[in-house]
Amino acid sequence: MQTAIIDKSKEWTVEEFIQLEESNMPCELINGEVFISPAPNLTHQVVSQ
Repeated sequence: MQTAIIDKSKEWTVEEFIQLEESNMPCELINGEVFISPAPNLTHQVVSQ
């Protein structure tokens, strides 16, 4: 898996979003903009267990 490079200067379609390479980062398409969620930090991971 690779981290996808997202072009922030354009509006994305569902078809384009689906064609992105699989990533280890959760990402969403909202109103034509791709949002990538950062990985939780160590403190969050410890507290969540």
